Amino acid sequence: MRLRTIILPELALAALLACGGGGGGGGSSASTTAGSLSFAPGSGTSYRLARNPASTGTTLLLDLYGPTGTKAQGVALFLTADTSRVSWAQPAGSNGKYTLPGTAFNLGSAPQIYAEKLTGADLQVGLFQKSGSVAFAAGKPILTVALSLVAGAAQGDASLSETSGTQAIVLNADGTTSDLPAIDLGTVTIN
Repeated sequence: MRLRTIILPELALAALLACGGGGGGGGSSASTTAGSLSFAPGSGTSYRLARNPASTGTTLLLDLYGPTGTKAQGVALFLTADTSRVSWAQPAGSNGKYTLPGTAFNLGSAPQIYAEKLTGADLQVGLFQKSGSVAFAAGKPILTVALSLVAGAAQGDASLSETSGTQAIVLNADGTTSDLPAIDLGTVTIN
């Protein structure tokens, strides 16, 4: 009798643990944890982001392009990322910065009129030529930003937006400033 009172609870516990879903047996379990980033560009032809071919599965490099043929001397913009899912990263060659000047503007020799500031989820950046203007051209990005996948992030779209309460500007060829039209940010997806 005493043996039964000791063995029966232990057998019940062993059966519970064996059938408790700790692995083995049949069925598949779909992972909802992320493994890579992808980008789908928008259809806009004004200011827009495009995937840089140097992107990797976990770091997405995005180039900002201006409307082809439009002349400008510089831009300032403000972007916000959902930092619970993606984080701002430093593109290769950025010397510790979160942006990399593109080839659209000639920033000239030091000191350059190029600055950025990262505050939590918000990235601010401005870059300007010292003189003259350029016409935006295909294949000549204004700048590059980078996003990295946050470990354990859930699959789905990651929010990337223009920062609320701010207004991006463009320094026009004639030296005046105007509001930068909405940037076509495309869609960042966590796969």
